[in-house]
Amino acid sequence: MERRMDEASPKKVIIDRFLKAKIPSPDVSDTLWNMGYDLAVSGKMMSPLMDSYTVGPVITMLYLPQRRNPQYAENKLNHALGFKTARPGHIAVMVGDHEGQVSILGGNAVKMAKECGIVACLVDGGVRDVDEILGLGVAVWTRGVTPKTGRYWLELNQLNSPVAFCGIQVRPGDVAVADKNGICFIPDEALEEVVKKVL
Repeated sequence: MERRMDEASPKKVIIDRFLKAKIPSPDVSDTLWNMGYDLAVSGKMMSPLMDSYTVGPVITMLYLPQRRNPQYAENKLNHALGFKTARPGHIAVMVGDHEGQVSILGGNAVKMAKECGIVACLVDGGVRDVDEILGLGVAVWTRGVTPKTGRYWLELNQLNSPVAFCGIQVRPGDVAVADKNGICFIPDEALEEVVKKVL
């Protein structure tokens, strides 16, 4: 089955225009605010591992603590299940350990994401294997870095449902605009109006 975003779709055309113009997240945030949306996350809460700019529709992945003691639990992070729902150009929004004490995302997972065409991962939690991630060229924003794996502590609980990302509601299909200032999420139903105002 073809999983590539339709090159002629209105959303793809708009995203390509954003990428070409590199509209910064503060401009998007102001526009959204004037339309009644408060859907911005500060760079203090969510920092990029490298200086990056990215725009794309999101898939959402919600992780919860495993119910069994880690010594009995299986590896249930199950990134592959989520990443396989993506199309090239998508951004993965991953919500889990909010304090960042364990890693939701590491080098192996980012390699898998890249193979599925994901261009960026926005992680409300911790990441690890920073050097490996930087070498893969997939943009990653995170609350923090940790050496501790989340493999036996967290499990994928919901896929492509609304999530609370850094305290704001994000829905699958929203368009994320992320840079060193932070991240904004444009609701699918507001995308055409936002693009008219910022481009």
